[in-house]
Amino acid sequence: MRRCCELGWWSSSRKEERSQWFLLHQWYANQALNSVCITDPLADIVLGILELLRFKSRVLYIDIDVHHGDGVEEAFYATDRVMTVSFHKYGEYFPGTGELRDIGVGTGKHHSINFPLRDGIDDKSYKSIFEPVIGKVMECYRPEAVVLQCGGDSLSGDRLGCFNLSMKGHANCVNFVKSFNLPTMILGGGGYTMRNVSRTWAYETGRLVGQDLGPELPYTDYYEVSSLFVDQKLC
Repeated sequence: MRRCCELGWWSSSRKEERSQWFLLHQWYANQALNSVCITDPLADIVLGILELLRFKSRVLYIDIDVHHGDGVEEAFYATDRVMTVSFHKYGEYFPGTGELRDIGVGTGKHHSINFPLRDGIDDKSYKSIFEPVIGKVMECYRPEAVVLQCGGDSLSGDRLGCFNLSMKGHANCVNFVKSFNLPTMILGGGGYTMRNVSRTWAYETGRLVGQDLGPELPYTDYYEVSSLFVDQKLC
């Protein structure tokens, strides 16, 4: 915990408020999925970045979840060893943070980048924003490792999201980050329409290992069961 504090863990006085927001988010997600949250994804991401910092001088965190990546941003808000970049819905939307003026403090100033977006953004518009921004960040910050959070609630048709990204448009972010040939940790995130999220993450896993998966499911003993969850095509 001491190491976390040195890097700016929960550095603002809004810790209690943020904790309440996070618990609300987890409750909302659990209600949507009708399931129980077993692990704390925020803690997993922060711990993963802390582990990378044992071996790397600079780590870039990219968040394409529809919600602002507030927890990871605040964990490293006061250090220049981690740059956080979040593309998210902003304005009357949970968690209500992530405006352009949130740029970090102290040695972390200008190391938090927020790109607030409006409802309905599609593949073409998202690509026209994501690639130039991340390209410039790579050029200027020169990270030694990357953590990419691929929240599935930015997909079209998500039960809580409001963006209009297709599976391939979402995966384009993975392809672009991969093109820099840096040590990269790819993570899941939000996502509340299960058939779309599982299909997209499977497709993105394929892209990471150089395989272009088609939309057809191979036949298995569980085909009849799994087919119940993939009745809506997302291309």
